[in-house]
Order: sequence, then C-alpha cells, then structure tokens
Amino acid sequence: MCGRYTLIADLSFLMDRFEVPEDSLDYKPSYNIAPTDRVPVVFHDGRYRRAEMMRWGLVPYWSKEPRTRAPHINARAEGLQDSRMFGNAWQGRRRCLVPADSFYEWRTSADRGPFRITLASGEPFAFAGLWERWRPKAGQAGGPFSSMTIVTTGPNDLIVPIHDRMPVVLPREAEAMWLDPSVEPEAALTLLKPYPAEAMRMYAVSSLVNNVRNNGPELIESVTRLGD
Repeated sequence: MCGRYTLIADLSFLMDRFEVPEDSLDYKPSYNIAPTDRVPVVFHDGRYRRAEMMRWGLVPYWSKEPRTRAPHINARAEGLQDSRMFGNAWQGRRRCLVPADSFYEWRTSADRGPFRITLASGEPFAFAGLWERWRPKAGQAGGPFSSMTIVTTGPNDLIVPIHDRMPVVLPREAEAMWLDPSVEPEAALTLLKPYPAEAMRMYAVSSLVNNVRNNGPELIESVTRLGD
C-alpha cells in the first residue's frame, strides 16, 4: 500500500537525476502528496524520456468518466498480467517512474500512527508506476488528461512490522529497464520486488500527516510514540 508520499527536491535537481530535459512543469514541492494530486512522472515516448504532471489515481482509457472518488492509486504487482483495470497500461508498456524522496505508512494494527520511510542515503528515488491517457467521449466536456498508479509488492523486513504491502522502489540501475518500451512485460515483472531493507530507514512521524491539508516540514520530523 502507498497512500501518501513526499517530493521536496528542487525541480532542476529532479530533471537532472531522472535524465529528462528541464521543462516548465507545474511542480511544487510537497510534504504530503495525496491521491488525486498532480505530480511529476517520468515516462518514455518511444524515442526520449519525458516528464509530465499526472494525476495520482489511474483512470483506464475505457472509463466512461474520470473518477475522482476512490481512485486506483495502487496496482498489485502479482495481478498486473490479468488485471482489467491496469492490464491495458501493462500490456501497452506504459511504465513510468514516479519520483519521490519518502513515503508514509500506517500500522495495520489498532495503533494507526504514521511512519516515514526513506532510502538510508536520504536521496530521491523512483516508484515503479503505470500511466494512462484518458480522452473524453463524443459530447463530453473537458480534454484528455494523464494519470498514474504506483505498483506495490510484498514488504521487506523493515516494513513487515507495520504493513503487509509496500510500494515498489526501483534500484537506480533498474530504472532504464523499467522505462524501456522494448522490454517485454514478462521481463519487467522481474523488477517488481521489495527494496532491500538494509538500504532504507523508517521512523515515526506526527499524526499531522493524516490530514491532507497539512503540508510542511514538521510532517517529516521524528517523534516518539508509546509502543514504538
């Protein structure tokens, strides 16, 4: 599961890190990215890497209208090949990188306190994602727009104590393979595994992150909670 994450790095740094030309993306750093937010996404158009702002919560091309409630923010790695919701993006090789520098997770037990998970290095990284382009049908208002979902897998040893799922964090050396549209879906599946626990860190943060209206550096400060 991945329901909130952060991206607070400078845009110029991100464009250099993910090897895309700097563009006039409508990007604002955020300590509390939530479903339906528009976020930077890196994808391959068949010739070059590109970056685009996409809505978090995938809308399949066949949807009658864009969903704003209960968006499909996560896709289970184990079911991509047979998924009606995500199968078209998967078979169409519309794989993408979703830049982030941490994600939040909540315990599945009665104590629902949030935790922040980062790389041990503190560097930005990429979630494995899928994207789609929805176009309005005849007579519908509005224009086409792009959306994405974050792929999840089983937890590593760091995450096991709090949750049974985690987002797929791609090793940097695997990002090019994930993006490459010439790579067959079956080969791309081999990348969808838990990130090494020893290369990550996790700490408790304030319940302020529970409210999507809160968005400041206090959300990523370490706190002490009873039972942690």
